[in-house]
Amino acid sequence: MRYIFYDYETSGTKEKYDQVFQFAAIICDASLQKIEEHNIYCRPRNDIIPHPKAILKNKLNIEECVEKGISEISFADKINNLFTEKDHSYIIGYNSSNFDDKFTEYLFYRNLIDPFKWGYYNNNLKLDLYKIVVAAYGSKNLINIRFPIVKNKLSLKLEDLANKNNFKPLGSHDALVDSKHSLQLFEQIFKNEYFLKHMLSCADKNKLRSKTNDGIFINLSQFNGAENNYFSVHKKIINHPKFKNQIISWNLKYDPLEILQYSPDQIAENWYAPKEKKKFEVGFETINFSRFPAIFSTDIDDLETGWNIRTEITEQNLQILTKNFEKIQNLAKESSLKDSEKFEKKVNIDFDGRLYEDSFFTETPYCHEIIDEFKEKKHKFDLSKVENERYFELILKLKGRHFYSYLNNYERRLYNQFRRQKFFSNEENNYCTFYNFNSVMEEIFLTEKLSEAQKKCLSILNKYVNQLVDEVNY
Repeated sequence: MRYIFYDYETSGTKEKYDQVFQFAAIICDASLQKIEEHNIYCRPRNDIIPHPKAILKNKLNIEECVEKGISEISFADKINNLFTEKDHSYIIGYNSSNFDDKFTEYLFYRNLIDPFKWGYYNNNLKLDLYKIVVAAYGSKNLINIRFPIVKNKLSLKLEDLANKNNFKPLGSHDALVDSKHSLQLFEQIFKNEYFLKHMLSCADKNKLRSKTNDGIFINLSQFNGAENNYFSVHKKIINHPKFKNQIISWNLKYDPLEILQYSPDQIAENWYAPKEKKKFEVGFETINFSRFPAIFSTDIDDLETGWNIRTEITEQNLQILTKNFEKIQNLAKESSLKDSEKFEKKVNIDFDGRLYEDSFFTETPYCHEIIDEFKEKKHKFDLSKVENERYFELILKLKGRHFYSYLNNYERRLYNQFRRQKFFSNEENNYCTFYNFNSVMEEIFLTEKLSEAQKKCLSILNKYVNQLVDEVNY
């Protein structure tokens, strides 16, 4: 068994379209003794305009990434091999289920590597250290961590925890430094054997199913807020009708009678609506077992004695839920399917953002035949015989990103058309366009107090982006 603490620095926050520039990992044995350290840079792709605020935050010098970095296709292979080469690895990041793990999935997908296998192959399990810290704070487990108060509010940011607990080295937003801080944070959790054992079980989908199948359970999540000690009490309603690793539960903070007034369409419209647009609260919550939820089994008596929760409202809502369970189940099923339909209608034309459509990477002979042939022939791969639209676009982009000088005239024309569309789009997009880039750069220089080092970093970035855009215009 081994522990892998990893972190990324990226060109922006959108996992579908942004790029990982730096990967760092510290690998430890079963007793948390360090056995390996990795720090790898990725060469910026020729279809990405890095977001200035991301570069300002992570302080990456784009010129150094160009000089030190390897191609994204080699970068993805190295990370995949590192994650999967040994048996039984716990792969750990900080807020990784919401950020790093998603970047990993899209990085692998773009480069024709199975995007999900790394998380379970060779008995691997993924852990999110942020959720472990949330659970430790909310459950009041005795771990030797000092929790920082920043601007009169609790902060669970890694950089604030590192400063408060005097972790070394100093600094933040460097993948290697953040990986070292994650290890030091985990060392404190490692000392509480009972709590650690429970949190490790939250990475096991079968154990999560067991915890949530009967009775009530506690879900410790940042979305519950520090004022609620991050926890909420739930009762499982159904398995998600579409996604096998998800369940739909009822948050017992809410009165189930209220949801019975609304149609599945109305519920789906409000389920994930921004707070300011919600017309009513939806007590249904989706819990995704693939994203390391912090789940604790419990019962009414334990809520009072073990968790110090007043149970009057919880008991009352549980009784109402039990009486109306079949109606609530039907509403949950119909509403979740409506919500899935709404998600599926948001089809992006760009296949880079369509990982979850049509069960891509299923074990089909055609899938593996195309992937194996491309990996063997690389820039010599003949695109003209690819009939599948998704494979054609993904492999065209792979050739354009990594073997641009080998493109034939037809491929080059298509690839540059795609780049121009990205760089000069006037529509609202999930990636940084040239217009966005210039607008944000102007805003930064007008509003931020920049150090000389920051000015230099942005100046190098500006020069790089303008050269990139000129290349497409040429």
